[in-house]
Amino acid sequence: MMYHPNDFLIGEEYWNLLGGNKTFQELLDVFDKVGKQFKAKLQEKFKQVAKDKLDSY
Repeated sequence: MMYHPNDFLIGEEYWNLLGGNKTFQELLDVFDKVGKQFKAKLQEKFKQVAKDKLDSY
């Protein structure tokens, strides 16, 4: 049996161990920023893929 936090780390504890203090928050900030920048492009791509799939039937 594995017991948290003695035998494994998850989430914030894991990322902060790998990258140092506040690494997890920095990752969340980067994902948020990138997500906002590409949101419109991703939505348009999803719509196009769905349309192409429906048109192929």
